[in-house]
Amino acid sequence: MSKAQTALIVQKLFDSFSNAKIGPEHIRAYVEALEDLEPSRLHAAVIKAIQSSEYLPSIKAVREAAAAIIPDGHIDPELIWHKVHRAIRDVGFYRTPVFEDPLILKAIEGAMGSWQNLCDAPIDDRPSNRARIIQAYQILVKRAKEEEHMSPRLRGLISKAIEVDRARKAGITDLGSIMKTIAEEGAADGRSTLSQD
Repeated sequence: MSKAQTALIVQKLFDSFSNAKIGPEHIRAYVEALEDLEPSRLHAAVIKAIQSSEYLPSIKAVREAAAAIIPDGHIDPELIWHKVHRAIRDVGFYRTPVFEDPLILKAIEGAMGSWQNLCDAPIDDRPSNRARIIQAYQILVKRAKEEEHMSPRLRGLISKAIEVDRARKAGITDLGSIMKTIAEEGAADGRSTLSQD
């Protein structure tokens, strides 16, 4: 990132803490110490630092905030509840929110059963619901990262296992016919994930 880009982002930080005594040497130190970060990561870290700090955060605090931001479009788990809580207020019970990371809604559905269940839960349950949703989100992010490193064949086998599980839940109990159907679909697709190599 260029020094000019870094300086613009750092200026946002300084503007938010106008009571801090900041001289040119401070600006230069922050810019030089933070210019190696990606602009989007630095911007997110500065926003997080502004939201969570009463006083001007140190360079170390900004770098730690940047390190806590999960790459690949996922969100720091600690920020999830803020987004969920805002959606409860803004979207409400009757509509389903759209989050920038679709794993947030999957985590809510996994932890609570549905968005409506979360909205309908007593306010006293919010701390435990928060913990359950964050934990579910962390599990989903971990799974997504693991799947990125899987071979296509292994991903296909896992996908087929999920299909078998869904078929069983739908009341189809004859495993032989389930496997035959899945194998035929795979062969028709040209995938044939169940064949031995």
